[in-house]
Amino acid sequence: GKCMTKRMLVVGLLLGCLAWSACGSAPGDSSPGVIAGNVAIAAGMDCSAAPDDCTGTVYLYVVAENPLTNPAQTPEAIAIVEPADLTGGARVAYRIEDVPPGSWYLAGFLDDDANASRLAPMPDLGDPIPYPFPQIDVTPGDTVTRDLTLAVRMPP
Repeated sequence: GKCMTKRMLVVGLLLGCLAWSACGSAPGDSSPGVIAGNVAIAAGMDCSAAPDDCTGTVYLYVVAENPLTNPAQTPEAIAIVEPADLTGGARVAYRIEDVPPGSWYLAGFLDDDANASRLAPMPDLGDPIPYPFPQIDVTPGDTVTRDLTLAVRMPP
């Protein structure tokens, strides 16, 4: 009767929990991480002429594939730093939150000509970008510290 139904329910829940943990998906394993650090312009980059004056909005994001081979990807997480003045060796802090655990490429750019779409930011001609794009491993709930240098201007 009722006792047998409760016992079956408890056994079913217990077996379900055991099966779930056996798959390596215990609660908390998928908690997002954070990537944080500073962004700077590479030494020697010309910042003398508008609009390429090394000031503007920094867009940073994580993607699954190398942006050199697949530039049109949907970011897994994004951070926007504004205003950002990277002239004279200045650095600005960034923090990308809600990064799913896994291996990601850190991509981004300085929109120093102020023409990127906030809804789908992409660098265009002359925007400073990192090169190469660093690959970062994010573990559940951890903060990874990684400074990023915007080393080259986006080619035509």
